[in-house]
Amino acid sequence: MTEPHLICIDIDGTLLDGQSDCPPRENLEAICEVRRQGHKVFINTGRAWANIPQGLRDVLDCFDGFCCANGSYVRTRDRVLRNITFPEPLLFEALQYFIREDPRFCLFEGETLLLKTGVASDLYGSPGVMIHHPEEIHTRFQGCRFNVFSCEGRLPEAFHQKFSGRIHIFQCDTFADCAPLGCSKAIGMQYAAAHCAIPMTHTVAIGDSANDLPMLQSAAVSVAMGNSPEDIRRQTDFVTDSHENCGVAQILRKLFPSR
Repeated sequence: MTEPHLICIDIDGTLLDGQSDCPPRENLEAICEVRRQGHKVFINTGRAWANIPQGLRDVLDCFDGFCCANGSYVRTRDRVLRNITFPEPLLFEALQYFIREDPRFCLFEGETLLLKTGVASDLYGSPGVMIHHPEEIHTRFQGCRFNVFSCEGRLPEAFHQKFSGRIHIFQCDTFADCAPLGCSKAIGMQYAAAHCAIPMTHTVAIGDSANDLPMLQSAAVSVAMGNSPEDIRRQTDFVTDSHENCGVAQILRKLFPSR
């Protein structure tokens, strides 16, 4: 594949090896090589911009841009292309649900701020400011905007009944991502492709989880990590090695060999 392509890469379980919040050197070297060949590389993650780990922020220059929060926030290194957030009444209702009805760990993520709820929030070592009352969003955090919230475990039927049709829910094995309607990693990839003037027929997506499926299904070439669940691997064009063994670097070298 010699014409310019857009390559979208997930973070957790894909780019990172599970040992550090900085991508392994082998992955970074492979990314730098495909960019040297003229291809564009975007991170495409469920994490919001405020939740990008520091180790990855230290190597921002290795990437052309970021699709964050399941496509609700897209940016280059210096320009925001898209920023879709929850309407304040819906955000208040979601906070009220998790604070008063379902005290599981939940992280509300935005461009500049992380808020967390739940009796077990400190056990996860998660960054963020603890919020104890939903009314604080009108007082203590007035004007703050949030692109996504992620929760531990599987969301119950009560949550689906309350928010179905108003929130896009990506249920993964051990967590759920909740994004504004009309947002997905596929949408993020489309915005990045349009910005780079690259057709969708020249896109590659690499991921490992259920919230990656929209971009994997929309990309011209889809790649599942070796650590992906079987149902994800069955739906992709290629399966590379695991994140622990730098599967990203391996598939990039296969698809875009050095010239």
